[in-house]
Amino acid sequence: MPTYDFLCATCGPFEQRRSLTEAGDPMTCPLCQQVAQRTYSTSGVVLTSGTVRRRTAQSAEPTVVKRQASGEPLSPRTLQQSAHSRP
Repeated sequence: MPTYDFLCATCGPFEQRRSLTEAGDPMTCPLCQQVAQRTYSTSGVVLTSGTVRRRTAQSAEPTVVKRQASGEPLSPRTLQQSAHSRP
């Protein structure tokens, strides 16, 4: 169930969990029992730059590793990577 914000003229703001079908119905303040007005706020969406989004998407991609054929010599890059991965 979503949480909605309400504002009582006497008691101030409060939150109430309600079903979607009750979202537009009037709400009484739980303290003074007066009718409270529902308040609306902006959503908590965070927009990021395209660069950050691309880097995040790229980091989720797995790295493809190719196995050397049995008779091929290892390339300098492969040797360097294997040296760094050893404990």
